[in-house]
Amino acid sequence: KITTHVLTAVIMVHLSGTQGRLLVMIGVLVVTPDTLLVKLSSCSAPTLLFWRQLFSGIAVGTAAMLLEGPGRLVHSVRTYWKETLVNTIIWAVSTASFALGAALAPAATVLVILAAQSLVAAALGRVVLHERLPLPTLAAIGVGFIAVIIVFAWDVTGATALGYSLAGVCAVTLPLYMVLVRRISQHHPDAIMLPCLVFGPAGILPLFALALGAEPLSPTPLDFLWLCLQGLVVCPVAFIALTLGPRSIPAAEVSLMLLLETVLGPVWVWLALKETPPHGSAIGGSLLIATLIAHSLWALNRERKRRISARASSFAILAQGDERSKEREGGKSEEIDLNVVEMNAGVEGRENELQEESLAGVAPSHVVDTEMAEDDVTFPTEAQQLDNRKREREPDLGGFVKEREEENDDKVALLDQEQSLEERSQRRGD
Repeated sequence: KITTHVLTAVIMVHLSGTQGRLLVMIGVLVVTPDTLLVKLSSCSAPTLLFWRQLFSGIAVGTAAMLLEGPGRLVHSVRTYWKETLVNTIIWAVSTASFALGAALAPAATVLVILAAQSLVAAALGRVVLHERLPLPTLAAIGVGFIAVIIVFAWDVTGATALGYSLAGVCAVTLPLYMVLVRRISQHHPDAIMLPCLVFGPAGILPLFALALGAEPLSPTPLDFLWLCLQGLVVCPVAFIALTLGPRSIPAAEVSLMLLLETVLGPVWVWLALKETPPHGSAIGGSLLIATLIAHSLWALNRERKRRISARASSFAILAQGDERSKEREGGKSEEIDLNVVEMNAGVEGRENELQEESLAGVAPSHVVDTEMAEDDVTFPTEAQQLDNRKREREPDLGGFVKEREEENDDKVALLDQEQSLEERSQRRGD
């Protein structure tokens, strides 16, 4: 129960921009030695695939059970079994392609090819989600495609060609999985896609690895150490950090941070195993990284301008509303003051008339007394009527104040709605 509460609190916490950047940085730094751990394992590629995916599926499945509960997971799988099946197959192909590709090809080349995932995701978003792509994004996709062609065309033979091809499959299937998850979340907000990360690694891939000739009992104790680090530490920690962190920072900034894996991954492999990156990977990788940095900086600048424009428009709406409220308040106040002056003048005039009539003395004394008595009765009645009219006018000022408070509440609600829409669009971009 304590573990469930802690993990739920971590998932639901609202991260600030600084905390989000720190979490993304932790996730990237944790995942950078992943390729090195694959290289350090001396077991065969099918055996590596078997244990790596089995450990990863167990870790993610445990976290999913603690966070969502068995009931919600079973209900989501039963309701959206078609979407779950398709995404499970795509995720299994993606993870298997990375593990086998990293085992067969140089680490630097594999990571350079995988660095093109953000550009592939943008292109798939245009095809699947019908998202509009700006001209700089289209240019970056074109340059990235050229960089990948340079990597593939430089000294690719035998097992290396197979490893490059598998890395290319991963660079397409992983963004496809993310785009499909976004589409499902838009149409079915209650759908949970975490089972895809369990059924694929813990169910399909171990059977596939056995079919390829995996020998589960062949790894040495040291190999099991590397396999446990991959499946139980690197994959779950990086998955959680890179899922939570991007919620509070722009997607372009996340892409910049993810380039650290492309840069640091080959460095760790070179330091540990003295594996030198091929020349094609160095040239194509440099071109691709420069393109991604330029595109990410452009996206960050665009996001900053959009936020400034949204904030300025919000302030303009507030200022315009305040000006209208002041004009309306001034007009109503002047109208109420004029009405009060007119009523007071009417009351004073009526009092003077009554006093003059009572002092005229034209009629006999008993008639004068009678008229005075009648006037005495009439005068309070008319004065009371004028007072009542005055009181009826006074609540208008209170009603006006209440109306202005409602207008201010509406303006605050409008700003909250704009901020919610901005956060929602930022999440969709992430």
